[in-house]
Amino acid sequence: TINFKGNIKNLQKPDSLYFDVFGNDITINSKDIKSFYKGDIPDFDALGTINADLHYKGTYRIFNSEFTLNTSSGYADGVLNLDIPNEIYSGYINTRELNPGRILNNKSLYGNLNLSAKFEGASFDINKMNTNLIYSITGSRIGKYDVKYSAGTIHTARGNIAMNIRHASSM
Repeated sequence: TINFKGNIKNLQKPDSLYFDVFGNDITINSKDIKSFYKGDIPDFDALGTINADLHYKGTYRIFNSEFTLNTSSGYADGVLNLDIPNEIYSGYINTRELNPGRILNNKSLYGNLNLSAKFEGASFDINKMNTNLIYSITGSRIGKYDVKYSAGTIHTARGNIAMNIRHASSM
């Protein structure tokens, strides 16, 4: 079930399309995607049934997107603010029991990721990038690594990285 409500403006100018669209209580069986989309797309079968709420506001180059996803491979919610022309970005993401190995079809990454992260920055060029990340991971496992906790800040500035991280894990 896919239900969208909202507005799309500037249909006569595709380069200036503006969306303010909500999708609430979306339910998609990942196997159904290939039945109605015949193009070359990744295999989403590992996600199983996807339950989602989405809000997209802006153009395709400058936008704000809010999402909540619950799948057979875990849960994620967050916000992404992206201004591609000016290379500015910010947002946050939270995950619970997210299995990166199942999503990426890579058994060496199977596990569960419980993450909370907030980020903001400018530039996509590593030599010009100025980005701040604050994160916390608790009670997670990725592959053969148990992460009891990992938390801290990471700051990139013109090709340099400054970190302040506390971490405890085991194999």
